[in-house]
Amino acid sequence: MQHAGYHLCCNPPFAPTRHGMQGLVPFEGHDLATGETSTRGLDALAAAAAGYRQAGARFAKWRAALRVDAGRGFPSERAVELNAQQLAQYAAVCQAAGLVPIVEPEVLIDGAHSAAEFGRVSERVIGATVAQLWRQGVQLEGCLLKPQMIIKVGSSVQRITVPAAPRRLLACVCGWR
Repeated sequence: MQHAGYHLCCNPPFAPTRHGMQGLVPFEGHDLATGETSTRGLDALAAAAAGYRQAGARFAKWRAALRVDAGRGFPSERAVELNAQQLAQYAAVCQAAGLVPIVEPEVLIDGAHSAAEFGRVSERVIGATVAQLWRQGVQLEGCLLKPQMIIKVGSSVQRITVPAAPRRLLACVCGWR
């Protein structure tokens, strides 16, 4: 089912999932391909969420995409905070409509950043998102947090060790440092 930029995905054996975002929009003075972005669609989400729940959706997914580029100062504090706020607002609206929000604060793997820089940015972005989820009153136990899992550095791929990945995520969710 598609409607005004929204997409209802019904792929058995999974519960129907609603993709609520209407795409990325560049910050003023930035371009979509290489600049900083936020996600659009919040203005119409509350009105549509109940209808999608009635149409069979049980989950809804929203994605924020943030670039790592230390030379350009990406992601900026403004980008991190705005995207975290939007993700939290989306999650609160979805929960109010009876949908389980899938919150995806994605740090893009493209770029020449180091694994350490990617890890620091990921922790900052996930930490800001979780803080905003708390501020918006989102019930974390009724929310799915979907962070990225692989760190790409140039043409090689580095993975965080299995024991380290949950510790990093828990540190962001619980505020541990």
